[in-house]
Amino acid sequence: MKKSKVKKATIVGEPVIDTSDKHIVYCVELGEARGNAWEYKDTGEAAIAVMNFELSVAVEKRELIRSAVTEWRAANKDKYIGLLRQL
Repeated sequence: MKKSKVKKATIVGEPVIDTSDKHIVYCVELGEARGNAWEYKDTGEAAIAVMNFELSVAVEKRELIRSAVTEWRAANKDKYIGLLRQL
């Protein structure tokens, strides 16, 4: 994956709750790569954990993933509040 081609990450589908670990799971598409970002309750943006991506993507593109999650939250406030209540 070339750095110059990937300029935006996208949330794919609807986020879900992982009840065993108490976090929201976002499926994220970044170029041709797909992985997950996890958000834990009460910790907000700083708690976004990037999972299931190659290390280079997780490290170098972390801000793109965080931006996609933030954008989804802003566009889906009611859904996001509902997810937080389930934690």
